[in-house]
Amino acid sequence: CGKPQFRDAKVRKALYIALEMQKSIDDVYFGTYKRTLSYLQPTHWAYDTALRDPTPDPELAARMLDEAGWRVGADGVREKDGVKMQFTMSTTAGVPSRQNTQALFQQNWKRIGVAMEIRNFPASVVWGEYTTKSQYDTELVAWEPTVGMDPDYTARAHSKQIPVKYGVGSNYSQYENAEVDGLLELGVTQTDQAARKKTYARIQEILADEVPFAPQAGTYQGNLKKKQLTGIKPTGYTVNCAWNLYEWSWA
Repeated sequence: CGKPQFRDAKVRKALYIALEMQKSIDDVYFGTYKRTLSYLQPTHWAYDTALRDPTPDPELAARMLDEAGWRVGADGVREKDGVKMQFTMSTTAGVPSRQNTQALFQQNWKRIGVAMEIRNFPASVVWGEYTTKSQYDTELVAWEPTVGMDPDYTARAHSKQIPVKYGVGSNYSQYENAEVDGLLELGVTQTDQAARKKTYARIQEILADEVPFAPQAGTYQGNLKKKQLTGIKPTGYTVNCAWNLYEWSWA
């Protein structure tokens, strides 16, 4: 959000709604992932079920960019105040599914006068200062939950968690919103689940409108196990399947 192309929330929303998100899931991931409109999986207790998918709507996206002052230039690329609406998208090199998704998004944006260049790197580069110091334009990545099963998203969305500014956190998109800050601070103090759900629903509503990141899908991961091994409890909100190792045993 610190880049001149992306400072305006209306522009970020326009870029988001121009994308064929469900098509990317159906065609690239064979429908195995589930569309999400939030940083949470749709099955999470705090997921805001009132959210509605605004994608794809290239006509509306084009109008929004026009209204924001980004006009199509002679070369077919939009510009404003001498800045072109062109940028790179990076991900870990050598992953066909992500590369195919990038190619689809590149086509989607080209139709509305936006130029995106695919620029991928080895994982060691992507997850180094290129990300942590917000050197990228846009990235196609999979975020793991920051606090396991809890809906707290302070590390990724609080304005004081921008590493390049404060040296802490993982708000690599440099998103800043005072209301979201206050809600995140409130959410971690609440103990009543119904109250927390209301707080995080409002956070998701704001994020869906301001789009510091564009949610695509909740990923799924399969695991194999020996028949004799019991006690495994699959969950979509932990980093690996060994979260309840203390309950495992051999039959």
